[in-house]
Amino acid sequence: MRKNKFAGTIPVITAVIIAVTASVFTGGCAKANKTGEKADRDLVEIREKMFIAQVNDVYLNPAIYLGKTLRLEGIFKRDQSIERNTPFYSVIRYGAGGCCGNDGQVGFEVKWPEDRAGPYPVADSWVEATGVVNVGNEDGNNQYLYLDLSSLTVLNRWGAEYVVQ
Repeated sequence: MRKNKFAGTIPVITAVIIAVTASVFTGGCAKANKTGEKADRDLVEIREKMFIAQVNDVYLNPAIYLGKTLRLEGIFKRDQSIERNTPFYSVIRYGAGGCCGNDGQVGFEVKWPEDRAGPYPVADSWVEATGVVNVGNEDGNNQYLYLDLSSLTVLNRWGAEYVVQ
């Protein structure tokens, strides 16, 4: 009977292969994004195809989204309401509604945190906004959702200004 000189090493090699495979599939190698940073499990990307539905879901279920990071593209707007003494900014797309049937606005107010205030782009620029969902309080009575910005980047490529679902 001939002895297999690799007989003792096969279980060891098999164990190493299983360990490496298990490590990869259970997070031993952290998933990285384009910049090499560890992927953020709380990042929610608002996509063009489902823009209205995803934005509505945030407004209808704020408890689920508070503290999570959203990323969306849209038109940067600067507005001022009668109730506020200072301007406010938003990232929107046009959708159904309004007097003409397609001049409703869907999106989020955006603002830089006071400790990391950054510049705002020119109104009507196409931007990508990334920020954490937060609750603001207007005059102690009216609460509203907004994105506490971590980045606001002007893009050269425009997406769909008008969205429908």
